[in-house]
Amino acid sequence: MTLGRMLLVIPVLCCGSLVMGCSGGTPSSQRSIPASAYGMKSPAAYSEWDVKFIKGAYLSHSEVTEVLRKTPERTDNPKIRELATGILTVRNGELQMLTTWLKSWDMPAPKPSPTSRAVKELNRLSDTAYDSELLEFLVKNQQALLRLATQEQEAGKFTPARRLAEQTVKSSTGVISNMRIMSDNLKQ
Repeated sequence: MTLGRMLLVIPVLCCGSLVMGCSGGTPSSQRSIPASAYGMKSPAAYSEWDVKFIKGAYLSHSEVTEVLRKTPERTDNPKIRELATGILTVRNGELQMLTTWLKSWDMPAPKPSPTSRAVKELNRLSDTAYDSELLEFLVKNQQALLRLATQEQEAGKFTPARRLAEQTVKSSTGVISNMRIMSDNLKQ
């Protein structure tokens, strides 16, 4: 199994488990969405923290997909291209899921902020310089997502979002470690 595929296994598996998730009863003080939206038998409660997590993950994923769509133009490295393709597949699927959750709560998806300085810098680079900076960008993005996911585990109410957070926490250490190994290999 290639490194790019290894980085995908855990996130891809977690998406399947999220879609299958169910939620228990809902206190009347919490908002709910139709149970049928997720194949659930009872309404799914959510908290303000769930909304914060989902919107934060949405913005994070949007920034990553913006960068990764341009990767084929920036590098000839097949490992980086494979990694980008794999991450795009997972993140696009998660973006659809996050959007569905927000729509079910009658909330719009957040508008991505203007292109960050890091993204602008990446867009100016190519080849090995791009590869190295891309991996660093992805590590920082994953670390920020890990912080959000940890908070969601503590404060979230919406079971599918809590499951996404749990899988993010479980997979992040390995994903970050693998990207750092790829970065070290570029330097050799």
